[in-house]
Amino acid sequence: MDGVLGIFFWKYVNTALLLLSVPLSFWVHRISLKRNAEVSISVDLLPSYMIRAIAYFIDLVICLNIAWWIARFLSFTNFINPAISFQVLLAIILFIYFVLLESSSTKGTLGKLSMGIEIVNIDGTGQSISKSCIRLLLNILLGIFLPITNLIFFFTKYRQCAFEVLSNTLVVKKR
Repeated sequence: MDGVLGIFFWKYVNTALLLLSVPLSFWVHRISLKRNAEVSISVDLLPSYMIRAIAYFIDLVICLNIAWWIARFLSFTNFINPAISFQVLLAIILFIYFVLLESSSTKGTLGKLSMGIEIVNIDGTGQSISKSCIRLLLNILLGIFLPITNLIFFFTKYRQCAFEVLSNTLVVKKR
């Protein structure tokens, strides 16, 4: 009986999240329209979604390799279960990797640097560590619970995902 109740529960939760994500998308879009009046960045400096996806894939491959090697080392020492250590390590490495590199002077991760893009605040300055943490946590929360809100990327003037609009950041091509 638990399995049937669980299926119905998640069905209603998913429906509620979907219904919530539509007005949230409109709200985020309205915020982006208000802020667009304050920003003066040429559309030529904005990368396409494909360039951003390739940069993210490069970052993911780097983090997966680091986590795999560390988990492999820990499993040889019989310190921890390799399956659990890999998942935990990957989450920790991804968090540290994105927060530290996006808030550094390079303004981007290795994938973003290789694709020639960087993350800046609305005013064009680099991010602080706290701003980078907020951006990453919004990305995770909206990506898990309301993934449809990231489709707003295709409708905003400055090609921002929902978490970027809420954290006042832009992804631009390096100058």
